[in-house]
Amino acid sequence: MIKNFETFLQQNNIIPLDNGEWKLITVDHTSMDSKTIKAQIRKDLQGYITGVYVYTSLSGDVYYVGQGKLKSRVIKKYQQATSQKNEIPTSRGLFFRSKMETMKVYVMNVEGYMEQIALEAMLSTILNPEYLDFLKEYNARKKSGSLENWFKEIRQLQIVTFK
Repeated sequence: MIKNFETFLQQNNIIPLDNGEWKLITVDHTSMDSKTIKAQIRKDLQGYITGVYVYTSLSGDVYYVGQGKLKSRVIKKYQQATSQKNEIPTSRGLFFRSKMETMKVYVMNVEGYMEQIALEAMLSTILNPEYLDFLKEYNARKKSGSLENWFKEIRQLQIVTFK
């Protein structure tokens, strides 16, 4: 079935990501200039309403695949990355805090909710984003009671990045 997903995504010009079918923006997750970053995201994604999105490193490592309202999701990931709160965030929040860098974000308009979910699942299966392994680690640490220490380690890296 995985081969069928890959064939479908290729035949419909969904992969590779840099094929020109995706809108590509960059988001600086090290910048604390929230107002400017959010305004730039809104400007860059003008005309993009709902769909799927893929976060990668500048070198192309796939970090995260998601779906939903594109502007709000990209802004939310930026806010999660730059949050200064001392409470343990969700797995997504902690993941994005651990990725303090400028990232590429590929977005594609997809109207139907079920189509978004299907594409997100196929892309996650084929691209294998780092978040999936992070989520397993997050859940294991939560179950073992060591999540708070892991959060402190990531929080310390975040503090160093913003200095």
